[in-house]
Amino acid sequence: MLAYLLRRIAMTVPTLLLVSIAVFTLMRLIPGDPVQLMLGEGADPAQLELARQQMGLDQPLVTQYVVWLRHALTGDLGVSTTNGLAVLPLIWERFHVSAVIVLTAVALASLIAVPAGLVAAWRKDRPTDLAIIGAATLMLSVPSFWLGLLLLMFFGQYLHWLPVVGYVPMSEDFSQGLLYVILPIVTLVLVETGVLTRMSRASTIEVLRLEYVTHARAKGVPESQVLRRHVLPNAFNPTLTMIGLILGHLLSGIAVLETVFTLPGLGRLMIDSIFARDYPVLQGCLLFTACIYVVINLIVDMCYPPLRSPGVGAVKKIKTHTLVGGVLIGVLLVLALVAALWTPYNPQGIDLRGKLQPPSAAHWLGTDEFGRDVASRAMRAASTSCLIALLTVALATAVGLVVGVLAGFVRGWTDRVLMAFNDTLLAFPGLLLALGVMVIVGANQWGIVLALSMAYAPSVVRVVRGTVLSLREREYVEASRMIGNGEIYTMWRHILPNCVAPVAVLATSMFGWVLLSESALSFLGLGVPPPAPTWGNMLSSARPYMASAVWLCLVPGLCIALTLLGINLLGESLRDRLDPRTEKS
Repeated sequence: MLAYLLRRIAMTVPTLLLVSIAVFTLMRLIPGDPVQLMLGEGADPAQLELARQQMGLDQPLVTQYVVWLRHALTGDLGVSTTNGLAVLPLIWERFHVSAVIVLTAVALASLIAVPAGLVAAWRKDRPTDLAIIGAATLMLSVPSFWLGLLLLMFFGQYLHWLPVVGYVPMSEDFSQGLLYVILPIVTLVLVETGVLTRMSRASTIEVLRLEYVTHARAKGVPESQVLRRHVLPNAFNPTLTMIGLILGHLLSGIAVLETVFTLPGLGRLMIDSIFARDYPVLQGCLLFTACIYVVINLIVDMCYPPLRSPGVGAVKKIKTHTLVGGVLIGVLLVLALVAALWTPYNPQGIDLRGKLQPPSAAHWLGTDEFGRDVASRAMRAASTSCLIALLTVALATAVGLVVGVLAGFVRGWTDRVLMAFNDTLLAFPGLLLALGVMVIVGANQWGIVLALSMAYAPSVVRVVRGTVLSLREREYVEASRMIGNGEIYTMWRHILPNCVAPVAVLATSMFGWVLLSESALSFLGLGVPPPAPTWGNMLSSARPYMASAVWLCLVPGLCIALTLLGINLLGESLRDRLDPRTEKS
C-alpha cells in the first residue's frame, strides 16, 4: 500500500510540471503586448521598454519560464495590475469563499445521493427505483445557473426570505454570512445529487450481482447487513471517484454560479481578470485551480479502500426513455433547421414601443427589454447552439479517435508522449480550459468550437485508448497480422470500427456537455457576442427583469433543461443498446 501511495505521488510531480508549462505557454499565446495592454496605448516607448525589463519579458522564453516557476514555487505569483495586490493572497482569500460553498454542497449531496442510489438499486425496476432515478435525471438536466436564478427569484424577490445580492464573510457575522450562501449551496446540492445518485445506483447494481452477495443472503444474513457490510463498501469506489471529479470541477468552475449570486469567489475573480486583462491574476488562477484539481484526484486515489472495485455497467432502462429523449431532441433539431431559414420575427429587430410585453397572440412568448420577439430569438439560439455543439463534437471526436488509436495501438514512446500531453489537458477542468483558450482566440462562434473541442477531446482520447488496448490483443487482430496484413491496415480495418460503439455513447453525452458549456460561456459574456441570440446570453440579459418579466428567464432556461433531459435519456438508451453487459429482457 505504501509503495502504491509513493508511486502515485511521484506520478503527480511530472503532471504538475506539465501543467505549469501549459499555463505559461497559454498566457504567452494571448495576442498583443502584455505591457502595452497594462500601460495603455498612449504609454511612452521608454516606459514600455523599462517595464519589459522589470518584468523579464526581454529574456528568452525558457529563461522567463524558469524565473516564473522559481517564484511560483516560493508562493510569489506576481502582483495584480488592477489593484496592486499580491496575487496568491488574493486567490487564497477568494478560494475560501468558493471552498466553503463547494465542500458543504458536495458533502450534503453525497449524504443524500449515496443512500438514495443504494435504495434505488435494491428496489430496481420498482416504483421506488423509478421515482428516485427519474428525479435524479431531472436534477441532472437543469442548468445550475438557471436553477440558481429561479431560487433567487422565488426565495429572494418573491418571498423575501433570503438576500438577493451581496456577501458577508462568516468570520465577521456568521448568521448573516450563512444567509448569503444558503441558495448557492442548495443549488449545487440539487444538481450534484442527480449525478451522484445515478453513479451510486449503477455501481450498487453491479455489486448486487456478485456471488458473495448471493452467498451472504443464502446464509440468512439480514438484508440491512448485506447492504451495509457487503454492498456499500464495494460500491462506493466509483462514487468516490465521481465525488473527487465534482470537487475539482466545482472548485475551479463555479464562476457561473458566483456570477448569479454575486459572490466574491475564485471563479468570479478569474472572470473579472479576463475582462480587466489582469494577466498575472489570470495566470495565477489557472495554475492554482489546475493544481487543486490534480491534488484532489491524487487524494481520491489515496483514499480508495483496499477492495477491488467492480466495473460500472449499464442498467436496464424502460423503452419510454428512448421515446421521450428522441422526441425532445427531434423537436430541437427541427426548431434549429426551421430557425436557420425562417422565424416569426427578426430575432435582432428592435421595437422599443413593444418592449417587455407578456406572451400574447402576436408574440407567443412575449418580448424582451428591446422589444425583440422571444420566440424568434429562442429558435435562432437553438440553431446557433446546435451548430456549435455538432461542430465541437465532430472535431473533438475526430481528434480523439486519431490520437487514441495511435496511442493505444502503437504504444511505446508514441503512447507516452501523447498521453503525457493528454493528461496535462485533463488536469484542467473543461470549462476552465475553455476559458483560457477563449482569451487567446476571442469570443466568437469558431473560437467557442475550438476552445470546447480542446476541453473535451482528451476525454475521447482516454476512452478510445482504453478500448484499443483491450482490442489489440484479440484473436482476430493477431490473425490479421499472421496473414501478412500491415499495421495500418489492421488498425483501419479491425481496430477503428470496434471503437465506434463507446465513442458513439460518449459523443451523445458530449453534445449535452458542450451545449451546457456554451450556454455557461454566453451567460458569463464570453460566448457568442450579442446581439446574436444564444440561450445563455438570453438568460444573462433577463436577470434584471426576473420579477417584472419572468418569461425572459423561463423560456431560455426551459430550452436548455429540456434539451439536456432529451440528451440524457437518449444517451442512456444508446449506452444500453451498445453495452454488452446490459441485462437482456
